[in-house]
Amino acid sequence: MTWPDSESFGIHFASIASFDGQLDVRPFGTAGHEAPEKNGKWTENAQRCPKICEWVRSIGGNFGTVRVLKKSNDIRNLRPIETARSLYHRDTTNLYNSPGDSWIVRLLLHLSHNPESYLLTRTNRDDSSTECRIPLTQGVRILFDADQLWHTVWHPGATPRYALLLSLESSPRINEWLNQQGWSVPDHGRSMATANK
Repeated sequence: MTWPDSESFGIHFASIASFDGQLDVRPFGTAGHEAPEKNGKWTENAQRCPKICEWVRSIGGNFGTVRVLKKSNDIRNLRPIETARSLYHRDTTNLYNSPGDSWIVRLLLHLSHNPESYLLTRTNRDDSSTECRIPLTQGVRILFDADQLWHTVWHPGATPRYALLLSLESSPRINEWLNQQGWSVPDHGRSMATANK
């Protein structure tokens, strides 16, 4: 796949679907395209990963961003967990929704096996008792509300990690797919659901 040179916090992205079908990784909501993160268009990278595209289509919902991320094995990965916690953030996936629009959530499918790494989430950034850790093992799937949950990743390993990240519009079809896949919902309630492969 084609990987642009740009990065964010040491993460490189290969765009599979974007708001305009281009390979650059400008987010939905870019100046001149202030629109909700849905109705994504396939990029030329989609031709290079047909199994990923088939999996996304099998969900049956309306998707926006679809991209593979790579966290390189450079010195920025070798950071203590407290440094990772300083990077807690929330997304603005639903910033341009119109009144009555369905909520958009993130779905992460981890592609590499990095059991020493974790997705960290909190409902309250300053309350450690709300922290949830999910090991990033190969095949783990995590559906979460990236606008409501504070989240970051702790990746202490010296090898790269790879994941598929996409945005999905909430709908009865998505709920049906979750039930078919046997997802479980932990204490964070509707903010998160997880499932192993």
